[in-house]
Amino acid sequence: MNPQVANPSLGKVVTATRALAFGLGLVASLEGCTNASERFSGQWVMAQAVRLNATTDARLELGVGHYGPELVGVLRVEDAFGSPLAGCTCAVVEGGLVRPDADAFTAFADDPCGGGDGDSGRWAFDLTLDANAEPRVLSGTITRADGGPLEVVFEEIDSFVDPGFKACP
Repeated sequence: MNPQVANPSLGKVVTATRALAFGLGLVASLEGCTNASERFSGQWVMAQAVRLNATTDARLELGVGHYGPELVGVLRVEDAFGSPLAGCTCAVVEGGLVRPDADAFTAFADDPCGGGDGDSGRWAFDLTLDANAEPRVLSGTITRADGGPLEVVFEEIDSFVDPGFKACP
């Protein structure tokens, strides 16, 4: 004899247990499909200008996307009015690696203002996400091989990177 037929309340417990197991399995499978680097994707801008050198203040704008587990993006340098800074171009951000244990990532870009060739002109990003801030915030340092570290705070302006922003000659 089926024990669920003999005891109807046991049938309810078994049904509830199966439903709970299914729900937990569904949540776990969805969580497993989420790429950790997606949480950094978007367009980010600095609210405050930083000092690039002895005479130049600039705002940086960062577009971040992901390709598999790696982060890529574009860095633009602007004056205080949001126009491209004279003498600077955009730079491709590459080699981005997510540190999921710290909600952080590292990445590299050539100096967009022509601060050198090869590794002497590289900028290294070490940024941490504060997903609870409104808007979301990336903060940390950009270390410049020829200019020292910049303390930076980027605010998210869009979770999508505009296709025009991605174009970097």
